[in-house]
Amino acid sequence: MGAHPHRQTAASRSRGRLTATLALTCAFLVVEVAGALWSGSLALLADAGHMLADTGGLGLALFAIWIAGRPPTPAKTYGYYRAPTAVSWRRPRSSAARCSASAPSGSW
Repeated sequence: MGAHPHRQTAASRSRGRLTATLALTCAFLVVEVAGALWSGSLALLADAGHMLADTGGLGLALFAIWIAGRPPTPAKTYGYYRAPTAVSWRRPRSSAARCSASAPSGSW
């Protein structure tokens, strides 16, 4: 059984842009939290919470790209190319769980 050639995926080509976007989002998150605490603005704090969720999604995408870049093993001959698909399926489910957990009881 020969070694599989390392294929560069579209996701791995986007790693640099995703990293830059994650850094920029983290910077805006810190500024928003500082501004919310300084001004007492609940709107800024709520938006910072939204940006925290976005940061988590970007981090999860970068993690999936890292997993997908791992070489195939004898047990996983296809490799880990399906990791980004699994992560993209997981992200909306975690968002829905957060929303349902934060909904006040009896509001429906």
